[in-house]
Amino acid sequence: MILHPPIVALLVGSLLVSFLLVLASWSAVRILRHWDLASGSELQLDLERRTYLVSTVMGYACAFQVVSLFLFIYTADDLAPLFVGAMCAAGTLYVTAYGYPTLILKAVGTVLAGAWLIVNHADNRGRDYPLIRQKYAFLLALTPFVLTETAIQAAYFAGLKADVITSCCGSLFSSGGPGVASELAGLPTLPTQVAFYGVVAALLAAGTWFCRR
Repeated sequence: MILHPPIVALLVGSLLVSFLLVLASWSAVRILRHWDLASGSELQLDLERRTYLVSTVMGYACAFQVVSLFLFIYTADDLAPLFVGAMCAAGTLYVTAYGYPTLILKAVGTVLAGAWLIVNHADNRGRDYPLIRQKYAFLLALTPFVLTETAIQAAYFAGLKADVITSCCGSLFSSGGPGVASELAGLPTLPTQVAFYGVVAALLAAGTWFCRR
């Protein structure tokens, strides 16, 4: 693995975020099982204090998750001169089989982290925590996703070797080139745009429905 300050920052940051998410998930399970706002028990008071702590911790974790996408792209682009044939981040990500999966997972993770921050903000504005259960169910679903992303990212950085010959973006994204990128580049424009915006609309509709429940 190439030891580079941004790589170390990404690995350490992802490990910390994963650790915080695992701890927050433990609290989320307790809150989902025992939350009762009408109760004045000691357990309920402890859960209410705990939800403030979890929200604060998750705020920092999700913020790093969003920033890590841009740091990852910057790092991949910055490493391009180390690999023969790479002219930008596209070539660096092609050095190992985990490059583009990591990028996709980070992009999706950024959207999910942003969505969690929105749901958390909406829940905190309500007096009776209207989205408390949805918020922590979302957290439990987000945790294994981030853990998977962390593992794939570590595998990508661990496989980087400076003597590897990779491909430039011109050959990667040409319709006649090898790999998934070239296949995507060769797709017809209009159906691809319709499918893309359809997926975006479906995600927005699902998020709206989720928040209204």
